[in-house]
Amino acid sequence: MTQGRVQKSGGLTPLISLVLIVALGIMSDPIDGVVIMVSVVILYVHQEKIVYPLAVKFGFEPEDPRPKADDG
Repeated sequence: MTQGRVQKSGGLTPLISLVLIVALGIMSDPIDGVVIMVSVVILYVHQEKIVYPLAVKFGFEPEDPRPKADDG
C-alpha cells in the first residue's frame, strides 16, 4: 500500500482488521492467541509511549487521519 493510498483511505484500519482476522483463523493453539494479544499490547505501548512523544519532541506533530467533525 502506498503512502498516497494510506492518506486517501484515512488509515490502515481495514488492512489491520483483515490481518487480525486471518491470524485468528490460523491459530492452532490457545497460546497463539496469547502471543497475538501480547504483540498488540507491545505495538500499542511502543507507539504511544515511545514513537509519539519523540515525534512531538523533535517538532513533528502527527496529523489525525480521521475526518474532522463539523461543530455547527
